[in-house]
Amino acid sequence: MTAEAWPDHPLTLEELFELPEDNSRRHELQEGVLVVSQVVREEAVSGAVPRLDADEALLAVEIISPGSQRTDTLVEPVEYAKAGIPYYWLIDLNDPLSLAEYHLPGDFDFQAAPAVTGTFTTTVPFSLQVDLTALPRPRA
Repeated sequence: MTAEAWPDHPLTLEELFELPEDNSRRHELQEGVLVVSQVVREEAVSGAVPRLDADEALLAVEIISPGSQRTDTLVEPVEYAKAGIPYYWLIDLNDPLSLAEYHLPGDFDFQAAPAVTGTFTTTVPFSLQVDLTALPRPRA
């Protein structure tokens, strides 16, 4: 698929996989819209990354970025729940830095726990303790 032949409809997963390989950026398909961002160093994605289906994921973690709050808090939890991903953590880097934990108790929608500041501790889907105050902060 070339820029000249860009479709006038929401992309399908098959069309996404037809795009030329580009390991310098992160590509994500949201509601048929291609979202491209550079979120990691190139060497982190330069190896062969296997493709996983969403229902194989145990946990999705998002960091709210400027301009993506609506997507991260409203759209993506619904998409992850529909895909059957049982856990979703949402990190908000704004003061006070917090982590909201969502879990999928059934087949339909996430149930949210109150956002945590300071230290986040959990035993599901695995045991983990995170000092949120030690996370890097965005530049002013």
